[in-house]
Amino acid sequence: MRKISDLIHEFSEEWIPFLESSRKINNNKSFFVIDSQKSTYKLFNTDITNRIKSFIEDERYKVDSSLGQTNISAIPWIAILDQEITSTVQKEFYIVYLFSRNAKKVFLSIGIGAQQFVDVFGENRKCTKKIFSAKKRLLGYCEFLKEGHLPVEIELSNSKDFDFNEKFGPASSKSQHKISNYEAGCLFTKEYDLSNQQLTEEIFIKDLKEYLNLYKKMSQDPVIKNIISNLTDSVFDRDQDLVKPLDLDYEINSFKPNPEIKIPNKSSNKTFSNNRSKQNSSIPLKVVGDVGEKHVYEYEYNKLKKSGNIHLAEKIVKQYEDKTNFPGYDIKSFDEFGEEIYIEVKSTCGVKRNNFEISENEIEAARYFKEKYFIYHVVNSPKNPRIDGFIQNPINKISRKEIIIEPLNHKIRF
Repeated sequence: MRKISDLIHEFSEEWIPFLESSRKINNNKSFFVIDSQKSTYKLFNTDITNRIKSFIEDERYKVDSSLGQTNISAIPWIAILDQEITSTVQKEFYIVYLFSRNAKKVFLSIGIGAQQFVDVFGENRKCTKKIFSAKKRLLGYCEFLKEGHLPVEIELSNSKDFDFNEKFGPASSKSQHKISNYEAGCLFTKEYDLSNQQLTEEIFIKDLKEYLNLYKKMSQDPVIKNIISNLTDSVFDRDQDLVKPLDLDYEINSFKPNPEIKIPNKSSNKTFSNNRSKQNSSIPLKVVGDVGEKHVYEYEYNKLKKSGNIHLAEKIVKQYEDKTNFPGYDIKSFDEFGEEIYIEVKSTCGVKRNNFEISENEIEAARYFKEKYFIYHVVNSPKNPRIDGFIQNPINKISRKEIIIEPLNHKIRF
């Protein structure tokens, strides 16, 4: 079996010829198109990846790699992911080998998934700054891990490799954003200069084991895991990072029954499980929920103010801010007749969903308040929140079989 160090050096030597042979020109612009049949592609995504897998004994780790999908990416990478934490490099954190743009250097690092920040802040400099701030915040809690693992500033663009830049041109703005995000999100890093043959088999194996141990320590530390799970939320400023000005002057639609809804068989013993875990969204649910609740409050305030009921607007209760009392609704507001209404807010980061979770507490509140109880569905949170519609008196609609309520799990009492 070939040495991993030899395979990586071989890839480094083949990278520039691989780019040259993959170049396509359209309207005087160069594109570098992926051809999965080329030997360099197989070397990177099969030979090197499989060889790295051979060093990892724990089955919960998976090795992923990318040279791009349709076009060749600016920065090749190989990642090692603890599947109990994340199955994708877009989220959480992982071990990663990042190759510089000319593939003359490779960096071994613990990296933070950038896409979870891009989904909130967009592809821009602000996003990169947020990733860097999140990294600094996390490093502040990693004092016991810093010995021998000091953070290193990395440079992936090869700005000083004038021959490479002249031959292949600058990275696109989109690629440069990704490069900057990679650089900002590397926690602990080791640099290897492949042009000087610094990466030997002994060094590779020793450092990989060291980083696997570091990754394991971080993964098992409950404080670090909690911080990483809430990194995006920790750097999200609700006053500065929301899209402004938000449109509050729109009408929201009431619920319309779905004629194709299927009533589950009562005789079925099927147990429903909660498939909507945090892993399904790269945006932390707390950010999505908090922004949705704030938007509904602002919408209700604006609605009452416009109707000449500023005195009622000032009486709206932001129940979601009270973490000591959970009455089954998020906001107490008023309708056009000055009657109290009780609003539960359900928020999603994308477009409209046809289902959401509801707690026993919320069900009891819906039963008690009946026609005064509303569920507002906020979409596109936190980027551009908007109330897609509302369900009034959900218990009544359940009894009329216009909506269905299903158990998520069984409860054991003892």
